[in-house]
Amino acid sequence: MRFLKARGTPVPLNPPDELIVSGPYAWVRNPMLTGVFGALVGLGLLVHSVGIALIWTPAYALVHMAELKWVEEPELVRRFGSAYEDYRGQVPMFIPRLRRYRGEVRGTAGR
Repeated sequence: MRFLKARGTPVPLNPPDELIVSGPYAWVRNPMLTGVFGALVGLGLLVHSVGIALIWTPAYALVHMAELKWVEEPELVRRFGSAYEDYRGQVPMFIPRLRRYRGEVRGTAGR
């Protein structure tokens, strides 16, 4: 819903023109991936698979972390500049923080 309000989607084909820092994004930069990782660990525990819980899920997380660091984050810095850098410096990538991010969005795409 946050992306629809900003007239965009989380997929790169139609990114929003503004940086989304509210809702679940106030606690963690990648809440959808955090949920996927949690679900994979839960699945591994449910089916008693040490491999899923302790090997494949961390490997999957590392692949996503590399993609985010080398592809997505440089693009967000290019689009949103110091607003994204401030947000990135205060909000963790996958493990939610205890306090919600309350920073102002100082930049929009194209600035």
